[in-house]
Amino acid sequence: MSEEMKPAEQPASQPAPAPAPQAQQSAPAPAAAIDNNKLMAAISYIGVLFLIPLLTEAKNDEFVKFHVRQGIALFLVWVVASFIVWIPFIGQMTCLALVVLSIFAAVKAYQGERWELPVVGQYAKQIKL
Repeated sequence: MSEEMKPAEQPASQPAPAPAPQAQQSAPAPAAAIDNNKLMAAISYIGVLFLIPLLTEAKNDEFVKFHVRQGIALFLVWVVASFIVWIPFIGQMTCLALVVLSIFAAVKAYQGERWELPVVGQYAKQIKL
């Protein structure tokens, strides 16, 4: 009979997982920080705005640093592309490709992904922050 009481005691111990929701209540604070870091990472791809994450507390997060490095590299490509924009077809297609690439990278960063830029990404890894 004592064995039968043990299973009866086990269902009584099932309410013990109730403290887990309390642990989840403390989780939203880091989730808010992660969302903030996602926004900072996405901002890194909008031209010179890559400076914003560098001037805030987000600069200490590795996720943000990854995207800031890529944002700096993409900004340098934008600077070079600004000189060829005057070439009728090539310059316009280059700028259009950079706009699409910037938007795509910002969306990926906001989704929390570490997506490496196709050609520029390998050079971005060499940037020291």
